[in-house]
Amino acid sequence: MNTSQSKIASSHLICHSHIERLARLADKERRLLGFLSTEIFTTPRIAADVMRLANSKAAWRTFQRLERNGLIVQDSCRHPGGYTVKIIGITMAGQARAAELLGKQYVNRGYERGRVSLQTIFHREDLQALRLSCARAGWREWTYLDRIRVTQKSTKDSHRADIIARHPAGQRVAIEVERTIKTTKRYRAIAARHLEAMSRGEYAHVIYTSQDKARVAAVQRIWQALGRVVVAGRSVPMEPQLLKAVHFVVYQDLPSVELPHDQA
Repeated sequence: MNTSQSKIASSHLICHSHIERLARLADKERRLLGFLSTEIFTTPRIAADVMRLANSKAAWRTFQRLERNGLIVQDSCRHPGGYTVKIIGITMAGQARAAELLGKQYVNRGYERGRVSLQTIFHREDLQALRLSCARAGWREWTYLDRIRVTQKSTKDSHRADIIARHPAGQRVAIEVERTIKTTKRYRAIAARHLEAMSRGEYAHVIYTSQDKARVAAVQRIWQALGRVVVAGRSVPMEPQLLKAVHFVVYQDLPSVELPHDQA
């Protein structure tokens, strides 16, 4: 190969490499903005996972580029333990860009600085991590029930699960993500709401999940000892058949949890 041919070959390689790099950047932008269009904010760890990067350090250049373009904002919240919790939020311009990239309806909501508590950040991060791991396992129709319209809420005391989703086997499931343990009285009221919802066919199973095995076991013991609950004004015993529809697993086991096939 002569010098002229070598230069031409090198230029083609450089051009091809540049095109590939632009494609990778576009793919990361589409993935992150698409995720944030519904989530509104996330943490660097989750954002890196969404973009299929090894860790959050590998994502910082993307964050900086998107922030320079006005598509995201980077925020932080100080933890009492002395460290900083970082947040990646979508802007209104980011929402417009996401709608363009995905060909979906524009979402009229952006992240607002200083409006999110640490408790909300940690809870949302858990929900998002579960959403990603479950999606990879074949779960579908992931819906956060805390974002329904106010007009859809029935009563002040009504309880809604954190998530409704479709299990890979087809069953519709309510998921409760437990970061704290509630009182027996509160679980009795929640149990009544779930029984009512299942009787209406809204979902067939309830899954309680937590990162901590001891917390999962504690919640399970409380449920098994509830005895009776009041449903639609009637005292109903928590019979074994009803308890079969309620499951207790740690986060890592949720994506692959098996459900009885006798529930529709």
